[in-house]
Amino acid sequence: MLKNFDDVHIGTKLRVRKDLQSDTWCGKCFVVSDMAEIAGTIVIVSNIYPNIEVVRLEEIDYSWTPEMFEDIVSPTISLTELLSDCGK
Repeated sequence: MLKNFDDVHIGTKLRVRKDLQSDTWCGKCFVVSDMAEIAGTIVIVSNIYPNIEVVRLEEIDYSWTPEMFEDIVSPTISLTELLSDCGK
């Protein structure tokens, strides 16, 4: 399970927890049936709200907390990080 969104950026692929169940609280957000239906799938982050530790996804428009995800499948890299890596 993810602890936070520190390494998550727009475009990052995350795996939704396989055991995500509807009608329960997960972190500070309530899980609805639409969210539970995509349990175990890989999704893409479309927006990040760092002040409240919530993301939005391309696939489904709800608020998601770190506790709702198993892991990062494909981290993105910022242009600044890429350029600094090229200079090493």
